[in-house]
Amino acid sequence: MISTHQLKYKYPGGNVIVFPDISCQSKDILLILGSSGVGKTTLLHLLGGILTTQEGAVLIDDMEVNKLSGSAADKFRGKNIGIIFQQNHFVDALTVIENVMLAQSLAGRSTDKSEAKLLLDRLNIGDKANQSIKNLSQGEKTAGGYSQSAHQPAQTHTSRRTNISTG
Repeated sequence: MISTHQLKYKYPGGNVIVFPDISCQSKDILLILGSSGVGKTTLLHLLGGILTTQEGAVLIDDMEVNKLSGSAADKFRGKNIGIIFQQNHFVDALTVIENVMLAQSLAGRSTDKSEAKLLLDRLNIGDKANQSIKNLSQGEKTAGGYSQSAHQPAQTHTSRRTNISTG
C-alpha cells in the first residue's frame, strides 16, 4: 500500500507545492497527469524517497518513508522501491546483463545471472544481454532501466511518464 497525507514541498525560492492525499492498495494503478512544472516529478521523488518531505507523510506498507535516516532510506528504497529515471543511468563499461546484476547487488541482493536474463527475456531484450548499453535503442534502454528496478519485489515503480503501480 502507498499513501500520502498532507504532503507539501517547497524548492528554495519557489512556491509551496501542495499534493492531494493518495491511497493506493496493492495492484492499484495511479496515473499522475498535469502541466509541466506542477510537481509531478517532485511527487514521484517524494514517493520514491529521493526527496525528503518537508511537511506531511509518505507511507509504503505502513512504513513512514520520510522518517527514515539517509542510510535506512537508501536500504528501504533499494529493497522496496523501483525507480525508472527519465534519464537512463547505466555503467557504459558493463553489458546489459551486468548492469541488471549491478542493480541487484546495490539493492542488497545476491546477484543472479539467470534471474537477470529471465527478466531481460520478459522485456524482449534478452538477445541484447551481452551487448554494450551503447548498442541499445532508446526504447531498449527504457526496458533496461525497467529491468534495473523490477528485479526487486518493489511496491513502487516510478518514471517520468508518471506511472506508479503497486503490487
